[in-house]
Amino acid sequence: MKKMISLVCALALVLALASCATKPSVPGAVTTESPSSDVPAETVSAGLSEDSEDGLPGLEVLSVESVEYDGYVACLAVIRNNTDSATGAEGSLSAYDSSGGELVTVYDRAELGAGETTYMYFTFESRDPADFSFDCEPVEPELESIQADVRVKVTDRGNRLIVCAGNDSEYSAEEPCVMLALYDDEGVLAALEPCYVCDHDGQLKPGAERYEEVNPDVGYSYYKAFYRFPSAGNTPMNAPGAAGSPLDCSETYEYRTEFGETVYMVAVRNDGDRTLSVEGNAAALDADGAPIAAENASLACLGAGDTSLLEFFFIDAADAQDFSFSVQYDETENYTPVLDKIEKHYERMGDEVVVSCLNNADDPELVAEYFTATVVFFDSGECVGKQTKYMSAKEDGLDLAPDDPAAEQRFSASGDFDDFKVFFYAQHANFDPEDY
Repeated sequence: MKKMISLVCALALVLALASCATKPSVPGAVTTESPSSDVPAETVSAGLSEDSEDGLPGLEVLSVESVEYDGYVACLAVIRNNTDSATGAEGSLSAYDSSGGELVTVYDRAELGAGETTYMYFTFESRDPADFSFDCEPVEPELESIQADVRVKVTDRGNRLIVCAGNDSEYSAEEPCVMLALYDDEGVLAALEPCYVCDHDGQLKPGAERYEEVNPDVGYSYYKAFYRFPSAGNTPMNAPGAAGSPLDCSETYEYRTEFGETVYMVAVRNDGDRTLSVEGNAAALDADGAPIAAENASLACLGAGDTSLLEFFFIDAADAQDFSFSVQYDETENYTPVLDKIEKHYERMGDEVVVSCLNNADDPELVAEYFTATVVFFDSGECVGKQTKYMSAKEDGLDLAPDDPAAEQRFSASGDFDDFKVFFYAQHANFDPEDY
């Protein structure tokens, strides 16, 4: 059961700045309109910290809040840089027992541009803390904040929140995160939900727009969002929209399943000469272009000249009128492409499509791992369904080895179809999966 912890911080100007944490105009903060209530969130605000010895600018601590649930304490400190120069910030939060003994001290660091607001986030295992203290000091910046060049929008769908972040700068954001603070109808902090808007490299690359879905475990009446987007100042060659991208993603398909799911598929063709790993991010949009749901998909191995499907499954997107997607890639040496070694045959036989495959690789060790075929069905040019099966000569198998007999599978649509397309995916790991 949720338990609010009172925060006792030795900080000045508590009452004078109590309203600062709820201003929606603060750069780096987004807030919904809170319900009318005379019960405030349990918050401690603070004033401007003193300058450090080397003259670095002070920081204003706008609020510190905490919530306890599932045996852990989560604390959120909101800070603002009121100066005209960038700074780093190092924060520490200590918890004490009822006798004043220190239970734990945890740390966080943030980067702030001139005039920016951001947050610090602390979590630790609960040991019934009675009091807290928070300290924050300005330090030399290690990374550059590109917060001013990032677009953040949070869409509240009642039972879930969709976060959209778009990077309009020329640099990648490193471990970018939007912190969602959820409040009940009395204005009491109910939960903290960190939402990382990054790819598998931990980056939001230049030109990227990414959607992530947050499904809180607690009820909430409104939320506030704070974010940080630090950058090491690098511009990767594989950023979305970068010149010379080897990926062709011009074919997309969508359909609704009989169970109410919405399936969105992107055919990805590698027109380059290197083996790639591919990551996709997609959002289902309503008639106004607002996101309904967000999903991710990936292909660990896409060989030169190969085409495979990215498949996004949306459970609560029956009202989707359009879709938005982005695709990023990296060169990979972790996998060897094997699809070009597979002999493939497929044809329609009555109401079914029969697919057969034989691994013709000369190397007996070149097993087609997690080898699948996906048949996409069409009727009068409209996608009416798809079916995916593993192509293995063994019952319940996932792989096809060079010394295996041909694998055959039969695919059927749930209704009539007059055309179909077949897509394949396979990989061969250059490492022992048990080592990971």
